Amino acid sequence: MTYAELIRFVAMTDRLGDHSIGTAAMLAYFWLQRQVDILERLSWEQYRPADAPDIVRIFHHKTHEMVDIPLVDTDGSLLWPEMCERLDRTCRRGPLIIMRDRPDRLRKAYLPWREDYFRHRVADIRTAAGIDAEVKFMGLRHGGNTEGADADLSDAQLRALSGHRTASMVVTYARTSMQQRRDGARKRRDARENLLE
Repeated sequence: MTYAELIRFVAMTDRLGDHSIGTAAMLAYFWLQRQVDILERLSWEQYRPADAPDIVRIFHHKTHEMVDIPLVDTDGSLLWPEMCERLDRTCRRGPLIIMRDRPDRLRKAYLPWREDYFRHRVADIRTAAGIDAEVKFMGLRHGGNTEGADADLSDAQLRALSGHRTASMVVTYARTSMQQRRDGARKRRDARENLLE
C-alpha cells in the first residue's frame, strides 16, 4: 500500500467511524508493525513511557526484537507527526492502543478487535476507499518498508526501524520500486559523468 492509499484508507475509516482501524493502519505503515502485534500487544504503556517520553517501544513478537523508535528529532521536531498527533487525540479505552470504536452490545465495554472481524472491516473500508482488493493489511507494512527504501535508507537503517534481523528479510518487505530504479540509474549516471571530468 502506498502512502497515498494509506491517506485514503485512513480518511475512509474516520468517515465510517472506525478510527481505531485507521490508527492500526498508520501503525503498520509508519512503525512497521505486524497486525497481530498491533491488535494484541501494543499497549499505551509503550507509547511515550514514563522512563523515556520521547520514544515508542515497538515489540516485534515474531523476531523477539524490542525497538525503541524515537518520536522526536535532535532539534525537537516530531519525526512521526501524523502518528503522534493521531495517538495524542485518541481516547484511551483500555490497556491496548487499538480497541474497538463502539462498546460491545452484550458486555457494554470496549473490547480488543478480534482478527476475523477486523479483517472483514478492513476489507469493507478498503473497498469503500477504492483500493484494490488484492491489497491486504500486511501490505501496509510492506508499503512502509518500501517507502524507507525509496527514501534511500540503508539496510541497517531499515532493520533498525523494522525489527528485522537480516538484510534478506528487508529485501522481502522493501519492494523494489520505480523510484529506487530511477535513483540507482541517476547515481550510476552521475558516477560515469564524474569519471569523465
